[in-house]
Amino acid sequence: MNVELDGRNAKAVWDTGASVTLVDVGFLKRNPDLFEVVGETEGTDSTGRRMTTPLNTMRSYQIAGMSFSSHPVVAVDLLGFDQAPLFRWILFLAIQLFGRPSGYSTFLGENGKSRRCGIKHDSTSPGFHAISKEMRAWFLSDIHLRGRDDKRVATLTRFITRLANGELGEVSHLFLVGDIFDLWVGGHDEFVQEYPELIESIRALRGKPVEIHYFEVNHDLHLGRFWRDRLGVNTHIAPQYFELDGLTVRVEHGDQMNPDDRGYLFLRSFLRTSVMTWIANEIPGQAVKEIGRMMSRTSRKWTHRHFKRSGDVVEKIREMIRTHAEKAFTERPFDFIITGHVHVHDEQRLTPPSAERSVMSLNLGCWPGADRFDRSDERPLAYVLEVNRDPSGHRTGAVTPVSV
Repeated sequence: MNVELDGRNAKAVWDTGASVTLVDVGFLKRNPDLFEVVGETEGTDSTGRRMTTPLNTMRSYQIAGMSFSSHPVVAVDLLGFDQAPLFRWILFLAIQLFGRPSGYSTFLGENGKSRRCGIKHDSTSPGFHAISKEMRAWFLSDIHLRGRDDKRVATLTRFITRLANGELGEVSHLFLVGDIFDLWVGGHDEFVQEYPELIESIRALRGKPVEIHYFEVNHDLHLGRFWRDRLGVNTHIAPQYFELDGLTVRVEHGDQMNPDDRGYLFLRSFLRTSVMTWIANEIPGQAVKEIGRMMSRTSRKWTHRHFKRSGDVVEKIREMIRTHAEKAFTERPFDFIITGHVHVHDEQRLTPPSAERSVMSLNLGCWPGADRFDRSDERPLAYVLEVNRDPSGHRTGAVTPVSV
């Protein structure tokens, strides 16, 4: 079928059983203004070979007079699959409407016969999966922004702006799962004025039909006066459950998952007393910033001195994450539990003792620069939860990390 992109025409094959949208790399090179690189994705082809390919966002387009919004695509050499020079196909697959039952792409060769040789993407790889139009939720945690001079402020602002502009496809929810800032206390202008462009990007996203949820914890707390009352963001201080297109998702920062950390648990409770809430909101904002920065520096130095990121320690933290997930399931069953706080990424499908099915536990880890440890081999990630339906209507969810 014919596809129109910004006044240019291309040929497409539409496959209702595909997992990803493929674009011929030659078409991309000839039309670079239609695409923007957003990261890389790793997948497995039908021969079992793993490969890494660029992940791009393609502009909106039209098919038979129907408009489709901008969304991520993978660029591959489709001419390598079909040597006929007359047929260079740009290949669109039915991610927009039909879901992902098979995980392979289909395209046509010169003789009109179809061949299966597309890419099958793993749920743990950075990339894009077929989505339900009803729900596509993004998650961020533990960025620890340290003021307007922090280069990561521009990275986060750009990401949220792209969400607001629809450049990353559909978005129904944005979850800020705590410690987005290294320090934000109360509704003081001193904090607001530190991040004007970031705040405006949040405001732009709020202007869309998107729910934003912010979990306040140990570095960002008493957020109600500004984030809730002035920005319209939902703020939470405890774990919350969300019914996302038929799946139950428990979201929490995770700072209460270690029952043996009694000192922190006491401090957490104390900082949320009515007296401390009043102090946090009523004393001058500059005084709050200085006190908070001093406490944050002390905490970070203590952590760096006493916590060594050895393999044994990291594995103990991952075991704590999974133990907490199993305990949380006994409080109320869920399909996904999403946490942060410990700065250790962990993704595990597990079956709690009281469960008849497996559930997914995901700890979001942290962004590079969030702490004093060397994370030069890591990259800033956002996670997207997408809900798919098989032909029988059964819902399944997949969480995918995407480079920001």
